[in-house]
Amino acid sequence: MIAPSANRASQSREVRYARRELLGMTAREREQLLDAVIEHLVGIR
Repeated sequence: MIAPSANRASQSREVRYARRELLGMTAREREQLLDAVIEHLVGIR
């Protein structure tokens, strides 16, 4: 007999997560970080 929790796990939906790349960041997070760095560098002048 299959345990109820094991049966539920086999019927659960696949969960899609944001794709993580360089430094464990998503493309959007990397873009936001680069924008902040550029703003900071431009503001130093």
